[in-house]
Amino acid sequence: MANKKFKVVEKDAKDAPVKDIQWEGEEVAAESTTKIQEDKGTGTPIVMRFFDFAANVEAFKQHKPTAQELFMTHKMGMEAILWNDGLTPCEAIEPRLLFSKDGSQYRFVVSCIPSLGNTLIDKTHTLSELLIK
Repeated sequence: MANKKFKVVEKDAKDAPVKDIQWEGEEVAAESTTKIQEDKGTGTPIVMRFFDFAANVEAFKQHKPTAQELFMTHKMGMEAILWNDGLTPCEAIEPRLLFSKDGSQYRFVVSCIPSLGNTLIDKTHTLSELLIK
């Protein structure tokens, strides 16, 4: 694919040392041959669970807790909910902590696997299927 070169003049440029600025550019394109291969869906199913909490903004002003401190505050409650749903946290994947833009709420994303003796009722999806959706 041939690249196209072009020149453009920006007339009456604002906040510039000269009135008219000459720009040179090049239109570049790339062709991707990457294809998502058929994923057979082998391995252990992973369930993503989201736990949302409201931040105590005043308390955070006094002491901004670390991600680990926040996690430890809610760990037992989250584990109880997961246990009730027949899930166990997946030790291989660390939980993620996300904050809302204004900092008033935060969310833990915990990856889980079915506990021994429990099976998933919902249909599982491979990563390829999720990317296509």
